[in-house]
Amino acid sequence: MLQGFNKACVEECSLLGAPASGGLRAQAYAQMGDWKAAKKAMEEPRVLQWTCEHVGMTFPMLVDLGARQSSGEIDVLNLMGGASIMQHVVVPEDMGPLRFESSKLERKELPGRGLGVVAKADIALGELLIAARPIELIRPGDPDWQYQADMAYLEEVLTRRLLHRCMDCDASCIEEVFSLFDGQGHGARWAPHAWRSDDFALPMPQGAASAELYARLRGVVKHNAHRWPGKHPSSSLPAPGLGLWLWPPMINHALESDGRPNCAHVFVGDVMLFRATAPIRAGEEVLDRYSTPLADHFEFTLHTLAAHGMRDPVYEATAASWQALQEGFHGAPPPQLPAEKKPLAETLAAIERKVTWSNGVHSVVLPEYEALRDRYKASKSDSLAPPEVRALNLLCVLGFKFEGRAAALEWRSELARRLGLARPMHFAQVKLWAELLERFEHLKGSLSSKEEKLLEEVDSDVSKCAAFWTLGRASMETSAGEWKQSFVDWARGSGYSYEWFSTVSLEEFAKQPSEL
Repeated sequence: MLQGFNKACVEECSLLGAPASGGLRAQAYAQMGDWKAAKKAMEEPRVLQWTCEHVGMTFPMLVDLGARQSSGEIDVLNLMGGASIMQHVVVPEDMGPLRFESSKLERKELPGRGLGVVAKADIALGELLIAARPIELIRPGDPDWQYQADMAYLEEVLTRRLLHRCMDCDASCIEEVFSLFDGQGHGARWAPHAWRSDDFALPMPQGAASAELYARLRGVVKHNAHRWPGKHPSSSLPAPGLGLWLWPPMINHALESDGRPNCAHVFVGDVMLFRATAPIRAGEEVLDRYSTPLADHFEFTLHTLAAHGMRDPVYEATAASWQALQEGFHGAPPPQLPAEKKPLAETLAAIERKVTWSNGVHSVVLPEYEALRDRYKASKSDSLAPPEVRALNLLCVLGFKFEGRAAALEWRSELARRLGLARPMHFAQVKLWAELLERFEHLKGSLSSKEEKLLEEVDSDVSKCAAFWTLGRASMETSAGEWKQSFVDWARGSGYSYEWFSTVSLEEFAKQPSEL
């Protein structure tokens, strides 16, 4: 069976006698990712015994697991446990192919947006949309990965890897990769060659062995690759990787004019999971956001959009308005911002200048902290702009300095609350709640009444996040307590640490009185 020519193999194997025909077709379907068809072939007479003898004892179990997963039967909590064991680098292969695309989704040409993912039927809040292993992934520590490499370098490496697989005639990979937008269109555009008995030239995508193929792959990577929140294998410091998944990049970015995204994703090891964060009606587009809600400068999102050849006029106008306020704009606030944002922007700008040019946060005095605190409270809303992220980060460390650790816990919780309003169930929100719970666990026995009350909120929100991402189900062998703890262990170990609260030691944090 030639690698990649699975459809032709299925047709040819159909002409063979049983049980070899069914066994070879099962292999071909599995290679194509059609696990339901593979299972159906396995159910033909004597095929199970044939595959055990000629393929391997584990193949029938893999096919059965793949068929169940392709129907949406995915034990997410078990995956999280597997990812934690593997240091969040990968979900073990024996946990299955993990390929699921909801039957309620379809790719569709949308006016002014190109191809997008649209709901064919109503989708409920929390419904699983996609589960996918990567087509290709650069992990920190790989031979061709470099520490502190920029995105341009990682994109180059990912392109070279895909080119190598294309030239090795991995037709399944080629078909998946070129189903993604390359800047001009979609499709492998096969250029078949004639077969001769003394040699054979394999079908290749248009432009094979030329600059054209490389340019097309470069376009696919540019428009579809996802940053992967990895860690350096020796130091455990944040070190991003870069990967390509099949369905995830098909989901378009929600512009500000689209409103809030209606889905969110998390990485469980190297597997991407998407769930609906709001009910999605039939005919509506499924939308995510390519940027993190924890971005503390507008430029991060603007650069991300520019890298995808996109612009968001509303977001650009909001960025310009905040910039004008922080640079000392006189007069009424720009129309994009409520009037109460102006005092916050001015106070934040003044404190940030002082922190930058003086002795860091140690130079900030109590009246300045109180002014920032009061102006934040007077201006908060459901949206979360980068300057407000910076304000909350400052308030957290300053609250610890001037009011005690309870204030720091409250400000960190406020950031998690705001994330929940702006981007419900985004991993940043999940991570912050799990991190807060860890702090409270370390402080047990010394909590003030204020901290006890805040712990109830944190514990409740962690439970909500766990229920959302794991469908609220523990396995038969897992108690409710173990279920939540497994989720928290995964959340704390995944992704990056974020700002002062993540980096201050538990011991130093515990030494600070609850209230000063």
